Amino acid sequence: MLEKNDSSLLYFQKAADWAKRTGNKRRLSGILTEMGDLYRELGQYDKARSCLLGSLSDSINRNMYPTYSVLGNLYLDTNHLDSADYYLRKCLDSPNIYVKEGVYENLSILAEKEGDYRESVYFMRLCQQVKDSIKNITASEEIRKMTALYNYQKREKENLLLKRENDRIKLRNYRLLALFSVCLVIVIGLAYRWKRQKDRSIIQLQKLQQEKREQYERSVQRIKENNQKLREMEHLLSQERDNKNALLQVQKELLEVSNQRILLHRTEQELMEMELRRSDIYRKFHQAGEAGLRIEEADWLALGKRWIKPTTISPVACASYVRISPLWSCVFVT
Repeated sequence: MLEKNDSSLLYFQKAADWAKRTGNKRRLSGILTEMGDLYRELGQYDKARSCLLGSLSDSINRNMYPTYSVLGNLYLDTNHLDSADYYLRKCLDSPNIYVKEGVYENLSILAEKEGDYRESVYFMRLCQQVKDSIKNITASEEIRKMTALYNYQKREKENLLLKRENDRIKLRNYRLLALFSVCLVIVIGLAYRWKRQKDRSIIQLQKLQQEKREQYERSVQRIKENNQKLREMEHLLSQERDNKNALLQVQKELLEVSNQRILLHRTEQELMEMELRRSDIYRKFHQAGEAGLRIEEADWLALGKRWIKPTTISPVACASYVRISPLWSCVFVT
């Protein structure tokens, strides 16, 4: 304890020297009051008096109640009762309840030393009232601190719960966003695939239609050529009457038969296409396209067989078109 007080005095002395160098009189007066109180507790009354009298030299616009209180205690300890009574009573106007507690207690002790027991009891009662007030204030302060701590912990708990809820909502939103992104990628991929299949189907259909048109044009051209040859043969037959006429007649009949075969083949194709449109597989594909029904593998095979029959296009091309086309209605455009 002695070492602690010595250290305190050393720091007080350094602080006093700094206040003197900087010319801070108010700070110096406060430090001298603290040093005087410490010297008083150590029993070094002369040094205590010297510090306190130095503190009294600056009393303008400064709270003097601490200095008066320490001086009163010092004179009470040294049995200078009149001086103690003077300085202690100067502290009765202090608004600080803690200062009043010490002042009432010391005035009670002072009155007891002077033999004025009535006044001693009076100040002791005042001191007890102040102590009760301090206890109430302390209790209220503790309650306030406990309430503040409870409210703080409650807010922290609510903030923690709110943070967890926000984190949960963020995580859910991230998951939904990720799921939406995956679904979007899948939809885009399916749409792209469907578009490619559609484009391929349209291109294949165009090729089939082009091939069919070319076949039709070739058959028409062949019939025209045959008719031209027939007219030439008839002209030759009308001019010459020998054995060569028999050969021309045969060639003429062959050309006529060839024309008939071309016409019959075209008629057969048209009839078989009409038969395809009236078939069950044709109706099934059209109903599936409108109602969204599932088409099985056997249906594709049946359609391939039906499709090859009424066409003069190569079976491989027809079958490949039927297998790759998801646009069933496009199959029956031609």
